[in-house]
Amino acid sequence: MNAVLQVIKSLYPSIFQGVSNTISIAGKRIIDIIKDDQGTPTREDCQAFLEAIQDSPGLDWKVGNQQQDAEELFTRLFDHLRWPRFVIHDSTASNNPDFILRVPIQLDSLSSQMQSLLDDYFKKVRVEGLSNLQNGIVPVQLIRFNNPTNGTVHKLKNNIMDPFRITINKAYRMEDDEDKHYTLAAFILHMGDSPNSGHYVAYAKREAQWILYNDGHVTNVSNEDVRDAAEQAYLYFYKPQ
Repeated sequence: MNAVLQVIKSLYPSIFQGVSNTISIAGKRIIDIIKDDQGTPTREDCQAFLEAIQDSPGLDWKVGNQQQDAEELFTRLFDHLRWPRFVIHDSTASNNPDFILRVPIQLDSLSSQMQSLLDDYFKKVRVEGLSNLQNGIVPVQLIRFNNPTNGTVHKLKNNIMDPFRITINKAYRMEDDEDKHYTLAAFILHMGDSPNSGHYVAYAKREAQWILYNDGHVTNVSNEDVRDAAEQAYLYFYKPQ
């Protein structure tokens, strides 16, 4: 959960402002504590936020013994706050609203260019309303866990090269007449082999410095270390240039 809250604090600092419910009150308290990278929320603060999530009738995300997926928590929170979505148009359905671009990884290659993965993805779909997303930020999830017929889930550990800048061509966007350029502002790395276990850490860029958030530890990291981590990340957040 900490990785999710650190990205929220970095990119969506006002997410809980002006909303008066149990989730927002508990979430705002944590954001206020961690906003300057100096404070650490207590176990009671985190427990209050988790309990608020579990008790919310409009937020179907239950906390148990299994590791909860960071992407799922983002999706549930965005939906709970009724943030704007974009719409995916493809050959099977003409109206698939979502908050996150969910991009497959090439199974026949140990490494791929982020831009190439997006270009391949957009060969099959068109997107409408991408610029309407909150703060203009485009989340991109790479599908790192495959779903084979034998029921055993495997993590795809392909390196993703050059993930720091992307372009979404005007041909991919139904309402725009120009290419849109984005730069990486934050990402989440999952360490482990199963979606139901492991550990999440977040990286976020503040001005020219990348910062690693690993539970209560906050560390400035080098560009080289960030590059290595970003190549294995699974959830990326891009802001417009």
